Amino acid sequence: MKTKLFTLTKNNLDLVNIKRTSNIIIPKSFIYNDTEFILHTIGFEVFSGWKELKSIILPNTIKIIEPKAFMDCINLKTINIPQGLEKIEEKVFWNCERLKNLTFPENTRYLGDYLFFNCKRLETVNLPKRCKYLGGGTFTYCENLKTINLPEDLKHLRSYTFDNCKKISEIIIPNSVSGIEENAITKCLSLNEITLPDEPEYIESFAINNCPNIKNIIWKDFLYKHPSRLNIDLKKAGYTCDIWQ
Repeated sequence: MKTKLFTLTKNNLDLVNIKRTSNIIIPKSFIYNDTEFILHTIGFEVFSGWKELKSIILPNTIKIIEPKAFMDCINLKTINIPQGLEKIEEKVFWNCERLKNLTFPENTRYLGDYLFFNCKRLETVNLPKRCKYLGGGTFTYCENLKTINLPEDLKHLRSYTFDNCKKISEIIIPNSVSGIEENAITKCLSLNEITLPDEPEYIESFAINNCPNIKNIIWKDFLYKHPSRLNIDLKKAGYTCDIWQ
């Protein structure tokens, strides 16, 4: 029997016998016309706007989840992230406001822009250590996010990665990060401590902005308690911006 990789789309749900219900289990494969199709990709917007969806189980054969796959699934509470997942694209969980906890496997290398936009109940996300790309706006309006461990291989902290994360108190940016963009961390009202990477290639102006309760920023193992001192030392080191506003 032949085997082929299969992308689940809005137009082929019937082949896998998937109906609009509250609880869905997606099989790892199915047979059609003497061919075994292996589930490989969750396609663009395939479950977008399914308000009845509360839980979904994905097979570990899934390697890619395309943009907006679960966008506006406002009642989705539980979903497993497949162990084989390599890439999850932008806005996949946009406005999935009932999600609380997620864990990504270690082989996931790419997490797209605005992945968790307006996931208001999201509390914890276990990110893969080897992930290199974390999109801009990833945690925008994740108002209940409390803790986060950024990937050890992360290359850039992009704009609005942490925006209106009202309960997060500490962010440690790993030394792998070579650039911190404008408003990377903004309007995080409970944030009181940040650790910067030792030698990023660039830091844009207002990278840390409108976080009024920051008490400590650690850079090169030195504790700064006031923005002016940190900004002076950054400029001495060749950075041209005021990072802490």
